Parts: sequence; C-alpha cells; structure tokens
Amino acid sequence: MSKIESYIRNYCLRQIYQPKSLGVVLREAHLVSAEQIEMALRYQVEYSCLSLGEILSLQGWIKDKTSDFFARDWSKLIAIKERKPLGYYLQRSGLLESEEIKQLLEEQQHANLKLGAMAVLKGYIKPETLDFFLFYLFPEELGESHVRTRKSLMRSRQRKRQLIASIIDSKNSSLL
Repeated sequence: MSKIESYIRNYCLRQIYQPKSLGVVLREAHLVSAEQIEMALRYQVEYSCLSLGEILSLQGWIKDKTSDFFARDWSKLIAIKERKPLGYYLQRSGLLESEEIKQLLEEQQHANLKLGAMAVLKGYIKPETLDFFLFYLFPEELGESHVRTRKSLMRSRQRKRQLIASIIDSKNSSLL
C-alpha cells in the first residue's frame, strides 16, 4: 500500500464513514429530494410517533425496505471490509427485486457491462444512486463504471436517433 493510499484509508475515509442521519444518507443516494426531507421533517413535528423513514415511506417516496436498510444496516455495511456483489446491496435495500437482478445478470453476459451500469441503462436506478453505492462500497470501480455507462448511453442515444430517423423516413415515403 502506497503512502497516499494509506493516508486516504486512515484519515480521509474516517471522515467519509462517519455515521450520518437517515435524511442525509437518502439525499446523498438521490433517493429523495431535499424538499421531501423537509416536508417529512415537518410532518414528524406533528406526528412524533413516526420515524423519518416511516413518513417517507407513507408518502410513497421510498419503500419501507429501503428506509429500514439505510436506517439500520448502511453504517454497519460500509464499515465492513468484505464486500458482497453490488446486486446483493441493491436487492437488500429494496431498490431492485430478485427478478430484475436475474434479468440484468442474463443481459449482462451479452452487453459486456457491469450490473450497476445495466441497472442505470434499464432505468431501475439513477446514475447518482449507483455512484453512491460504488463510492462507499466499491470505490475502485467508480471510474470504470462511468466510462462504460457513458459509452453505452451514447450508443443507445445514437441507436434511438437512427430508429426515429428511419421511422420518419418510412412515414414520409408512405405519404408520397
């Protein structure tokens, strides 16, 4: 381990991994907006028997499973050095269902993309949410995933433009 890696591991990461409130973590993961947190905190004043996660869930902004995962497990998970596959965390947090993960794993073999990039391309999670998980759990993969996702998005947009152009051309030719 180089001196830089040692410094980052010993000093910088300690500050990053300080326990944070549920609202802060959910905002960092781009799972709720600042306005939603603010509104939930106002509701919490009126309904003090409800937790922030319960209020966010009751409003339909996140799932119960998601609030429970981030409230109970997140700070423990990021402190553990051994990592499970990304799909495990996405499923455990309620962001992906087991069927979606199976589908992504099947398609991943043909697409030559990582599971997180595939989940973003399919619209299952936001790119910022993927970044959040990678930053805290798999920082070594953060840059690589971005490059692949960006290239795939560019190819996808290119294919979409070509498809739209061919549809417009076929409609124009049928009108003539």
